[in-house]
Amino acid sequence: MATIEELDAALAAGKNPAELRSEDARVVTPVATTGSSSTFVSIEELDARLLNPTLDDDDDIIFEEPEGVTGGGVESDEPLRIDGALVPLVYDPIQQEYTRDGIPVSVDPDILAPNVEEEAYDDSYRSGFDRTSAAWQGWTASLRDEEGEVLSDEDVQVKGKEISDALLEESAFRKVDPASAAMAGLFRQFPKAMLHTLNMLQVAGSAGIDILEYALESDKEVGEQLDMGVNGYTLTETAINNLSGVSGSSEVETPAQVADFIGETLLGSMEFFETLGAVGVPSKILSVINKMPSGEAGATIKIARRDAADLNKALRNNAEIARGATSRTRTAAVTLAQEVAEQNKSVRDDLILEFEANLTGESKKISKQVGDHLELDDELVGASARETLREPFKPTPDGSGDASLAQDTLAGLVGADGGLLSPVYNPDKLNALTAVVSVYKNKTKGLKVDPFKDPKNSKKKTMEILLDLTINKDLAATEELIDVLNTYGISFEDFVLGSVGSFSDAGRVLNIASQIKRLRPAGDLDAARAKKLVELEAGISNVGNRIEGARRGMLVGKFATAMRNIESFGARVPMESIMNIIDGVTRSFNDPIELGKDAKGGFLGATKALLSKDLWNDSFGTFKYAFSRPDVADAYMRLILEQPQFKEQWVKMYENLNEIQKASGRGVGTKADVVLTELEDVVEMFNTANRWQETMTRNAVAMREIERLVRLEYKIDLIDALQDGKLPDLLNDASSVRPEGARSFSAIVSDATERALAVTYGAPPEGKMLKSITSFLTTNKIGPIPLTVFVEFPRFMFSSMEYMAQSTFGAAAPLIKKAVGIHKGPLTPKQQRAIQRNLTGAAAISAAYMYRSSEDAPAKFEDVRLAGKDIDTTTQFPIRQFMYLGETVKQIKQGTWGEFWDPKVFAETFVGQAFRTGSGNIFIEEMTSIADGLDVSGGIKAAEIAGKSISDYMTTFFVPLSQFADIQRGIPINESGQTWRPNAYTDNPQPAPESALEAGTREISKGFNRMGFGVGPQTESAFDTRTTVFESDAERPDASWKTALGISVKELASEDEEWVTNLQIPTWQIGSNSDIDTVKKLENKIIAERLPSIIDMIQSREEKLRRQYRRKKPENITEEAYVLYNTKPLFVSALSSLKTQIKKFSGTKADDFSRLTSEYNRIPKQFRQMAWVNLTADLKGDEELDVTDKATLRKLINRATVLQNQVRKATR
Repeated sequence: MATIEELDAALAAGKNPAELRSEDARVVTPVATTGSSSTFVSIEELDARLLNPTLDDDDDIIFEEPEGVTGGGVESDEPLRIDGALVPLVYDPIQQEYTRDGIPVSVDPDILAPNVEEEAYDDSYRSGFDRTSAAWQGWTASLRDEEGEVLSDEDVQVKGKEISDALLEESAFRKVDPASAAMAGLFRQFPKAMLHTLNMLQVAGSAGIDILEYALESDKEVGEQLDMGVNGYTLTETAINNLSGVSGSSEVETPAQVADFIGETLLGSMEFFETLGAVGVPSKILSVINKMPSGEAGATIKIARRDAADLNKALRNNAEIARGATSRTRTAAVTLAQEVAEQNKSVRDDLILEFEANLTGESKKISKQVGDHLELDDELVGASARETLREPFKPTPDGSGDASLAQDTLAGLVGADGGLLSPVYNPDKLNALTAVVSVYKNKTKGLKVDPFKDPKNSKKKTMEILLDLTINKDLAATEELIDVLNTYGISFEDFVLGSVGSFSDAGRVLNIASQIKRLRPAGDLDAARAKKLVELEAGISNVGNRIEGARRGMLVGKFATAMRNIESFGARVPMESIMNIIDGVTRSFNDPIELGKDAKGGFLGATKALLSKDLWNDSFGTFKYAFSRPDVADAYMRLILEQPQFKEQWVKMYENLNEIQKASGRGVGTKADVVLTELEDVVEMFNTANRWQETMTRNAVAMREIERLVRLEYKIDLIDALQDGKLPDLLNDASSVRPEGARSFSAIVSDATERALAVTYGAPPEGKMLKSITSFLTTNKIGPIPLTVFVEFPRFMFSSMEYMAQSTFGAAAPLIKKAVGIHKGPLTPKQQRAIQRNLTGAAAISAAYMYRSSEDAPAKFEDVRLAGKDIDTTTQFPIRQFMYLGETVKQIKQGTWGEFWDPKVFAETFVGQAFRTGSGNIFIEEMTSIADGLDVSGGIKAAEIAGKSISDYMTTFFVPLSQFADIQRGIPINESGQTWRPNAYTDNPQPAPESALEAGTREISKGFNRMGFGVGPQTESAFDTRTTVFESDAERPDASWKTALGISVKELASEDEEWVTNLQIPTWQIGSNSDIDTVKKLENKIIAERLPSIIDMIQSREEKLRRQYRRKKPENITEEAYVLYNTKPLFVSALSSLKTQIKKFSGTKADDFSRLTSEYNRIPKQFRQMAWVNLTADLKGDEELDVTDKATLRKLINRATVLQNQVRKATR
């Protein structure tokens, strides 16, 4: 789009500005009816010659015709000229007037648009790279003052501050989002660098469009000179004009317009980039720079446009407008229903009497006589409503005496979660029912046989007859009924519930509800049933569940966890957005094919959808709602979900934890409840940040998903509909918003909320098996111990596993079923999502493979190198998982996957640290040995394992408090960078424990010490830094990044560490495996000193192997595999020899007891047990073996060694 600055540039270059366009105004130039070529006057000259009035003595303006000015008047036949030069004007299509710098100018339209013969195309249309030139001039101008002088550093600082202030400026129309605030800070801190960067982006983008225009101009010129008829340009122009119906553009006729269209569509408009949150900030800054008031021409117009755009955005972002419109619509419907009901009181009386006739409880009356008619009695209504309220799920004991649930036949109706109650109890709904009946009575008066007066229907009640006319008739009659119901503000479900007293065929109702797509999704019913079961089991037995729930809440109570969740959300949403693009294009492809300008369906329809700005905005708008305007998403989502029929969705989105706590006995008032309530409140406090990010991200996904689906399925804009007061129409599926055959709005909302939960891992897995396992783990115990002690977050674990499975091979199952004929008909939405997720997952894996194959990639697959640091992505799901898959592809292609594969790494990547079974198995083995009398460690090993397990469990209650130690690790206390608490792993060497009690308590204290509780900053600072082979293993991630954003930022690994990692050897295997602290320290120190020489030796061998490979050029093995398989064994052997040599003298660093204990523990357990049995047999009387006695340990070691040698000889 052309700006005033671009116009000046074109005028200065002597170019024709007739085709230049601004955002909402077109620059036009009078065309001379006679004469030859023309020149054009500049904006500055026009200011000086036309807009420089003089004043008389009374300060009145005297307009004198400046010298040299001719034509341009209403009565003139000639265009406006100055010294023969044509004067450009601006036409404002909104005000429908011509203006100059915002000032209306009276000009004869006939002069501006005379009838001239169309001339042949020539090279005068060439752009001359005017966009690039204007952008370059803008770059230069941004660093100069109004006099053209280069800005000083102080002036640049001032300008940076102005831009910063403009970005931070708030008004009634605009709020500052976090991304703008961040960029404002950068402009304030680094103004010159930011100005150059943003201007460079603008020049680059302009140059790209200019190059495209030049190519199109050349193609058009060659085509016309050769009279080809059809060429690349004409094909492009025709295609764009055919697609313009979707994009909303007018027809394009010139190369410049074609280039603009492609640039806006493919490079993205400002509006699209603003949906990307922080990604869109550069475009926002450029717009701020261009909108800043200045003395340049056109500033007034730009300010007006800015205000108009801000106003439009502010209006759309104001959910209170929609709330007010909704209220007015409902009030109007209630008022109308009341007016009609008052005119038909006898109909209302009949409805009340018929309803009362069906009451079977103690309360058989709900009305009182007022004059000649009946009115509802509040007290009678309340008593009767309590009796007739039907729960969707009713508890009933099964044969074993356990509680089970019986589902009401109408539980599948939308809004049934709050209970099933007749609308007759509600005065407004009774009026609406009365109005609806009156409408149909009036419609049937003209019939030959009025069904309401037909003797055949004498035994039928009013509602039964109405049901025969609507629901019992056909689908069309039912859909017509829905519109009538909507007019008077009553839902289809209320109408059905108003009929249940006289309507026994619930199956027919549900069938019709299914046909008009107004049944609750199966997932909602399952969730409601599960919630009811939890409520049935509430009581004292749930005290343990509440404690476990609080513990799990503490596990995620750190601020860093909330930040990691946001980062994981940010990593997943782009793939979800691409899925939306695929979904939108696929839907358009499957539409019925229609040709012409408004063509749809097939490849043309899919192409139009792919180029649609609305589709891209809707698909990527989640970023905007999450990171730019979360308040807007929150306001609109609450407006929608606070409707009674969406109670279940509201609970899932915002109050699921509170509902679980209530169902588990919160608020019953017992002493245990009081204590547990306090604990739960503390957990809630620590999870404030987590609740905030959860609400923000879920709102963003759900709101944009509802918008996207409404546009795709209803072909309307959701916010426009809401602000027009059509929320009741949407809720009631009125034909004014819902096309025939489209899904119910309630189904769309349900899908959107389920997707929001899925994206944030708040929903159970979709697969039945994984869903069942998740439910089993979260609701069952082993004795008094909940299974979540072992698998703390099964829902996240299995949902993430399912997500990765779908991303990797999700398309396989539905496509195979389709191919072999198992599945017939169109794919289900679930199957479509699996295929879409597989496509996006394949793209992510491909990107990860490309990164892992790049020269700059770190050796560890889970690390990402950025700005001279390595970032461990383990806590940012699913980045590590895709990196693993990308590395797998790389290793397979290299032929080295066998060395890369490690089941433990695979489990840690895709299952996580969820299962705590390893320690449990060892503990059971040790306890079994004690029971058998064969405990060869005197219970020390079992005590260590038990102590560690207790420590692991107990410390989880204090996880949020550990972040204070993390903060201390990031606070410097001197200029050398030393921090309050050392940001490195430290060791406090201790001898081996001499008793089970000492072993257990030591392990328990270790857990708390690691969290910073048992050891103060000064004490920890006095400890020695842990001695490791590689320095990176002793350093903790940067505490500031970890605490503030939950990101593990590390220093780059050394070249030696990278080389060892590339051998597929974990770095922990390189170091000492001694269980004596002092020995391990010494051995690691020596290994670290000797390792470089070993690596140098192997690397020299590696170079020879590479030269050897290139000479032989074997076809069946890659160079990487050839080198790896020939170097790794050499390195492992050399390292093993080094460790053997070190162990010959390293034991001298240990005290005798620790050395003997370590030597004894290294003997295989079977030989230790044999030695124990033999020595025990030699004991006399009450003598016992004491493994804390050094002499006894020596005997056991000697005996076990002898037995081991005997067995070896015997088995040779």
